[in-house]
Formats: sequence, structure tokens, C-alpha cells
Amino acid sequence: MDIFDRRTAQRSDLNIVACVSEDLEHWVDVHVSDISCGGLRFKTVMRFEIGDILWFDLYITCAMRDLKLQVKGEVIGQLGDHDDMHIYRVEFKEISNADRINLDELVNYIQNHFEMMVCFR
Repeated sequence: MDIFDRRTAQRSDLNIVACVSEDLEHWVDVHVSDISCGGLRFKTVMRFEIGDILWFDLYITCAMRDLKLQVKGEVIGQLGDHDDMHIYRVEFKEISNADRINLDELVNYIQNHFEMMVCFR
């Protein structure tokens, strides 16, 4: 299963504030467009190469609860450019079991909530 099979950051009831760093000292805001417990997709004005190791500060909010994470990830793909923004796929490399479970619960909650909303329309 592709780590990007579950599209959740696009849902209106999920908000993600994210920053990225290569050195844990200098941080830049990025826009996360998709997230799962295995990785994420993000847009930025910065350029990265496949294989680059990055740190992400993620603050995720939804109706269920808030979650703050700092995770390490590897750039595994560049999905193109859009309006001077570069779009990348990242696979998480270092995420604690507790953080992975919490993130998975949030993703599942949002996915199930969205599917129920679609069914009742």
C-alpha cells in the first residue's frame, strides 16, 4: 500500500501547521497537502533533492484532538512545480511508536468522518 493512499490533509476539518528544517536550527513554514502515518506531501519555495533528510514540526488539529509532533523524514519524490512552489513526497524515518499510533488514530478518524459525511449527502 502506498503511504499516500489516505488523503486527509485536504479535509476541511483537519488543519496542519508545519515547518521544515535541514539542521534543527533554521525553520521554514511549508504547506502540507496530504498526510498519513507513513509520510506526507508538502509544498515549499525551497528546493530539495531526493534522499535529503528533513525534520518536520507538525501541529495537527481536528475535532477529535490536537497533536504536536517532530518527525524526521526522507524526500522520496518530487511531484513537480506549481506557481513557484515545489511539491515533495516524504517518508517518515524516525517517528516514535506512540506518535505513529496517535497520528494513525487522527488519520482514521478524519477518513471515517469524511466517508460518513459523503454517505449521508
